Amino acid sequence: MKLVLKGKLNPIIDKGNPLQDVKEAENYLNEAQQFGKVLLKISKEI
Repeated sequence: MKLVLKGKLNPIIDKGNPLQDVKEAENYLNEAQQFGKVLLKISKEI
């Protein structure tokens, strides 16, 4: 994590899904379509 914060490591983000679409994100991963990381976006609203 230190390298990311220092800007020395830049992870490739392929896709971001809202948390409520977790099943869609899981299916995307299971189909091995991603090139980089798949993120789940967590809303600030509770």
